[in-house]
This record gives sequence, C-alpha cells and structure tokens, in this order.
Amino acid sequence: MQLGTPEQKEVLKVNYGRKDPECVAKVIELYRELNLPRLYDDYCNNLGSRMLGDVDKLQDGDMKKICEKTTAAK
Repeated sequence: MQLGTPEQKEVLKVNYGRKDPECVAKVIELYRELNLPRLYDDYCNNLGSRMLGDVDKLQDGDMKKICEKTTAAK
C-alpha cells in the first residue's frame, strides 16, 4: 500500500479480510479517509482515455475499427 501512514497500514493489516462488521467498518472508513474510491475512478478514466488515444493512433484501419467497436460496447 503506497498511501497511508504506518498506523493506517496497521489498521488495514489487522482488519482486512475479516467478516466481523466492526472490522469491515474500519476498512471502509480507511478507504474513505484515503479517498480510494475517487482515486480508483480517476485511474479508470485515465486508463480509458489512454486506450482511446492509442486506438486513434492505430495505422491498421481494420484493427482500428475492431478496437473502436470493442470500446464503444462498454
């Protein structure tokens, strides 16, 4: 885990993967503290934009059409 203080990392280590509702709540709270949902959304959006940019650069017209159809379907 690149983000988080040593204390936050310890909270995750102790609570992650446990079914106890209190442990689950601590992990969710930590995710929110670290703003992980937004970071993940940003990562996905950035990845999608980069992929579309790469598709635009394709020289092979048929391959470009296939990639465009595949990305448009999602």
